[in-house]
Amino acid sequence: VSSATFAPFGLELYASSIIFIVPLFFNSNLCSIGLILPTPRLSSLILIPNSLPSNVYEIILERLEKKNVTFIVDATKDLLLNVLRYKPFLIKPNNHELGEMFKTVLKTDDEIEEHARKLQDMGARNVLISMAGDGAMLITEDGQRFRVGVPKGKVKNSVGAGDSMVAGFVAGYMKTKDYRTALNMGTAAGSATAFSDDLATGDLIKDIYETL
Repeated sequence: VSSATFAPFGLELYASSIIFIVPLFFNSNLCSIGLILPTPRLSSLILIPNSLPSNVYEIILERLEKKNVTFIVDATKDLLLNVLRYKPFLIKPNNHELGEMFKTVLKTDDEIEEHARKLQDMGARNVLISMAGDGAMLITEDGQRFRVGVPKGKVKNSVGAGDSMVAGFVAGYMKTKDYRTALNMGTAAGSATAFSDDLATGDLIKDIYETL
C-alpha cells in the first residue's frame, strides 16, 4: 500500500494526516516499505506490501515488536504465517488464500470463519477476508463476526482494489475505532477502485459507503 493508494479518497477526512513514507535499506537498495500514521488511537501504523524479499516482514516486525507499533500485514501463505507471532493488528487474505494456507477449499461462511479464527490462534488480532463477488468478512479480536455484501457497480479494473480495501479499513477504524464502520469503509474503497479505470476518488468511495 503506497501513499498513492490513500491519496485519491483523502485519508485526511477520516484520520490524521500521513506524515511520510518509511525508507529502509536492504542490500544497499532504498525500499519504501509502508507508511507511518501517528494518531491518538494507533500510536504508529505501518503497512507492508507483499513484493519485498521473503524475510523482510520478519526483519521489520522483530525490530519494531517492542516499539508500540501497530502492524497491518497484507501477504499470503508463508509470508503471512511467519509473522503471525508478532500479533499484527490486521491481516487480509482472500478466501482462496485462506484455504490454501490450510490446504483446503472453503465453501461456506462458517468454514471461512473457522479458519480465520485459526489464524487468530496463531497470533493475528483481526482477520479481514475478501471474497470477490461474495463480499467480505471480518473476524475481530473481541470475537465478533461481521459480513458485508458487494455494492452494485460495473467492474472496470480490479488492480489496486485489495490495497484500497486495506486503506479504507484503516481510514474507517482510525476515524471511529468501530469495526463495522471500518469494514464498510474498506468495502467501499475497494469497490470504488474496482469500478474505476484508475484508483477511486473520494466522492465515489463516500457514495458507495452510504449504500452499505
